[in-house]
Amino acid sequence: KSSWTPPKDDGEPDVEQEAEPHFLPAFLKPPAPSDEAALEQVGALREEMGIKVVGEAAGVAAGPLAEFSDLDGVLPAYVVGALKKNGWMKPLPIQAQTLPFALSGFDCVGIAKTGSGKTLAFILPAIAHIEQRAPERSGAFASPLALILVPVRELAAQIAEEANKLFWHSKTEAHPDGTGAVCIYGGGMCIRQEQLEELKKGWCQML
Repeated sequence: KSSWTPPKDDGEPDVEQEAEPHFLPAFLKPPAPSDEAALEQVGALREEMGIKVVGEAAGVAAGPLAEFSDLDGVLPAYVVGALKKNGWMKPLPIQAQTLPFALSGFDCVGIAKTGSGKTLAFILPAIAHIEQRAPERSGAFASPLALILVPVRELAAQIAEEANKLFWHSKTEAHPDGTGAVCIYGGGMCIRQEQLEELKKGWCQML
């Protein structure tokens, strides 16, 4: 069972806005300083799951999530539904520990093996940020809010595909036309033109 307490679903973020007026640094209330007993309990759970936490967050008893449903009221309803539809019920270790930290405003660097679930660990917090802002445009093109850089085109295509599984029913008050991810990489003129046309449609918020 998760030792992390889900946030109250009061319809409002638990933290105040900082610096940029349109950017919420966190969607969960940052965990309070933890006592030794709580840290010991969380540490045992992390060890059991093969998770090692270093840096500022190591002293915070924000334990791994037990299920994605713990994030009901934090992630958009369409994302929670898409997770269930795709059979993603229980987060993998990298997701279980990264999500509470990232959604609480911590900067995170996650290191895990190929196929361990890193993609969802950074896509889900990105979608939370996208959903709380209205879509923007720059001239004729969409103005994406989330930029994901990867070394090879195959990985870029894979990440875009996974992201769009979550964006499938993304028509909301903030994004009445829906939103999604577009994959951009080098190639022939035909490929570049197709990618530009996707950006012109205006729904791309993840690039």
